[in-house]
Amino acid sequence: MLTIMTMFFLGTGNLEAQRRNDNPSNNRREADANKENSRRDNTQGVQKSQQNNHSEADRRTERDQPPVVIRRNKEPKHYPKKDVVIVTNRPERAYRDNHDDHVRIRYHDADYSYFRGRYYRINNGEYTIIAPPHGIRVGYIPEGCFTIMVERVPYYYYGGVYYRQNAIDRDYEVVVPPMGAIVPALPEDDVVALVIKGKTVFEYDNVLYKPLVTAYGVQYKVIGILDEDIN
Repeated sequence: MLTIMTMFFLGTGNLEAQRRNDNPSNNRREADANKENSRRDNTQGVQKSQQNNHSEADRRTERDQPPVVIRRNKEPKHYPKKDVVIVTNRPERAYRDNHDDHVRIRYHDADYSYFRGRYYRINNGEYTIIAPPHGIRVGYIPEGCFTIMVERVPYYYYGGVYYRQNAIDRDYEVVVPPMGAIVPALPEDDVVALVIKGKTVFEYDNVLYKPLVTAYGVQYKVIGILDEDIN
């Protein structure tokens, strides 16, 4: 009896499966459902791939920011000290010992030291971090310098310092920054906040910067020079 019942259910199942296979409508519905599932999976995969591509594009954009281009190097605008209110003070940092890899530079009867984009004034064996004097030259500049094109001439920026390469000996000379230059960052520990005519600006090496919100985040535009000679 059990054998007969088992054969009956198996036979019924086979007949039902046969009826489904013989029914074109059922076949079309199953095919359409399979296509829809496949389309949905493909769409989700494309969307995920696009999201990954957008994220990578954003990372590339932040990493590979194009150089700033300035058509003409204008004369700097000078701001007298009497119009300035100092908000923060610049710390003075001096060291007794110096790294062996520092490059010693003699410039205008004064001794300086250079290492990885930072400059030090040497006085009686003491090394003080400074902004370098314009005109001082070094044989190399740090990796990661930001490029500013001015009248097809490249300037290089790093840590608040601007360079131009000498065409003869290929050394890099510290120069006055081009007006209107926009740089991605300022030296974090050497910048002074000032208020001039009610507006907050930042100063490093007597160069004044205005913060800007750009597609690459907050950046800083050179707007002028803080003139030591105007009282």
